[in-house]
Amino acid sequence: MIVNMVYKLSYKVSEEDQKEVHEKFLYVILSWLYDNRHNVTDPLEAIEIIYADFNYSNEIQGLIRYMPNDDVSISSLKCNVGLENIYNKWREYLDRRKKKYAKVIKNEK
Repeated sequence: MIVNMVYKLSYKVSEEDQKEVHEKFLYVILSWLYDNRHNVTDPLEAIEIIYADFNYSNEIQGLIRYMPNDDVSISSLKCNVGLENIYNKWREYLDRRKKKYAKVIKNEK
């Protein structure tokens, strides 16, 4: 559903730019979700849905509970240590993207 909206909005964008548009929409959605995570029953489940909607983007694979992850074991997920790690990775992803897009905006001025 989300991907369909992204493709409709980016229809007139070149193929090369479509990937960038796709990444920006992913960032915006995950940023909004992070800011509102306390109002969502299961924000990590929402990320899993977004992951599927965005064709299983490798960019956010580390935020998916059921995906193999060097830093997270099944036993650590049960005691919330792994979940805390996923939330930290989520914040780090958002910080990296924010810096990237801030540079792009600065360079365009």
